[in-house]
Amino acid sequence: MDEVGKLTPQNLLLLLQFVVPGFLAVYFRSLFVRRIEASFKDNILLFVVLSVIYAFVVVPIWLGLRSGALHPLAQWLVWLVLLIIIPVAGGVLLGVAVQQGWTRSLLLRIGLRPLSPYRTGWDWAFGQTREPTYLLVTMDDGSQVAGLFGGESLAASDHAFRDLFLEVTYEVDAEGSWSEREPRQSILVSGKSIRYIEFLAR
Repeated sequence: MDEVGKLTPQNLLLLLQFVVPGFLAVYFRSLFVRRIEASFKDNILLFVVLSVIYAFVVVPIWLGLRSGALHPLAQWLVWLVLLIIIPVAGGVLLGVAVQQGWTRSLLLRIGLRPLSPYRTGWDWAFGQTREPTYLLVTMDDGSQVAGLFGGESLAASDHAFRDLFLEVTYEVDAEGSWSEREPRQSILVSGKSIRYIEFLAR
């Protein structure tokens, strides 16, 4: 029993098998779809459950390869693929599938109506913005900020500090015509001061 609490190669391998794949899959999925914030400790059960499910697929493959008496280097490469590369690729694929709407479309086709994976309309709107988009931001005091949300812009997904960085700003005249400010300017807008945002196709 004393061996259970010690950091031995066997225990380390068990940790890798039953925590790391789930952690990597969740982490890389979260790069594409924002999820509820929680600490590693609070998520450990989720990581273990996902890793156990994954292990049901992986272990038979590993046992089959091991029966062929692989070279030690080849065994390490197999573990690298099974424990790191496949979970990372799976997490990325799951995130892209949700972001692109593939998962929702598939479930709707079979008569199921899943909840949105996005916590807020803010997350959904900016998560779906793939092309440069012109925004007209109305502030609480009624003033407006016009700008381009492109590859160098950012919509913060931290709900405590939700701000918006627009890489190019514009002047809007009384007729609604836009002209880029000279010299070229960027702007950081506090999310707490935003009343609403219009997404414009120009």
